[in-house]
Amino acid sequence: MKDITIFTKPGCEKCDRLKGSLPDDAPVSYIDATTVKGMALASYHEVLKENFPVMLHDGNKIAGEWIKIRRYILGAGDEGCA
Repeated sequence: MKDITIFTKPGCEKCDRLKGSLPDDAPVSYIDATTVKGMALASYHEVLKENFPVMLHDGNKIAGEWIKIRRYILGAGDEGCA
């Protein structure tokens, strides 16, 4: 499975819950959407107006639903996406 990109923000309770619920070896790259680089990437992927956390993987996007994101990651992409 390719790396999964997850956009987060400091102080985001759902983001913290997601991070704390995943194994350390999960194929995840976290991007802080409040940094200059993070804002640029989030803008490019059009996720700045979404509820956080936002997951992107192989053209799939899940926004604001940390439990659904967790299921997707642990199920290796079996979860349906919007």
